[in-house]
Amino acid sequence: MEALTLSEIAKLTGGEANGAGTVGHVTIDSRLAKPGSLFVALPGEKVDGHQFVGEVLSQGGFALVKKGAHPGPGIVEVEDPLVGLQKLAKAYLKRFNIPVIAVTGSNGKTSTKDMIAQVLRARYVVHSTLGNYNNEIGVPLTVLSLKDHHEVLVVEMGMRGLGEIEHLTKICPPDLGVITNIGPVHLELLGSMGNIAQAKGELLEALGPEGTAVLNGDDPSVRGQARSFRGKTIYYGLDVANHLIASSINPDAAGHASFQVSFEEGQAVQLRLAVPGVHNVWNACAALAVGLELGIPLEKGAQALE
Repeated sequence: MEALTLSEIAKLTGGEANGAGTVGHVTIDSRLAKPGSLFVALPGEKVDGHQFVGEVLSQGGFALVKKGAHPGPGIVEVEDPLVGLQKLAKAYLKRFNIPVIAVTGSNGKTSTKDMIAQVLRARYVVHSTLGNYNNEIGVPLTVLSLKDHHEVLVVEMGMRGLGEIEHLTKICPPDLGVITNIGPVHLELLGSMGNIAQAKGELLEALGPEGTAVLNGDDPSVRGQARSFRGKTIYYGLDVANHLIASSINPDAAGHASFQVSFEEGQAVQLRLAVPGVHNVWNACAALAVGLELGIPLEKGAQALE
């Protein structure tokens, strides 16, 4: 995170600062707080983060707290620390004029996000979601880890209900969106495959006509969500109707797939994935398609995945 003063954080979150200082790191875990950290005191299922505010302040850190929860100094008081964290991330991201790539899907989000970052690092300094930090807490924390030298942001977005991806895209508006697939994950929470598809489709709504969607064209549900999308669409997969096509898949004894990838403009390349699992062929195709969209030739993208 680039440095922000306590008063700047108060302004960006709509809160009130008590004390002064400069913040260079944001965390929700008091054990990771250090001098200059902003600890966001969130209520948990078993423990309320406000219990640890005093300890963080004594170590030279600061805290984002609920109004009236702690006397300070060294705090920013807000109505709701989670909402404050999200407001801070949304405002902080506006300081960066870089492409934002959002990845969602029922399966393969994290692997695809990691592959996209690998491909893009062939040309750019990339910041991406750590692990699967993909929810209403993880996405803001990912954004708040951006530094001035970063040139691209790759963010994983998960969901457990309708409206959640929409909410995440308001915190972190994407320029390019990837949907890996739509399956019965969280069916017990959403009630139907139609609702799951609708929830994933919220990413396309956030992109709008100016955005680009990189989509698994082998998945009928993904194609169904894309029917009303007015932006640029790049389909990937095994079907010859896709723009980027994988063929001649041959896994070795260790499960590493070798295959050919061709793009509509006549480009073609042969590669062998460094990670095992035939399912990663689709993830790799998504990453290569994103790379092409950001100016990375197919051959260079393939080399990054080998």
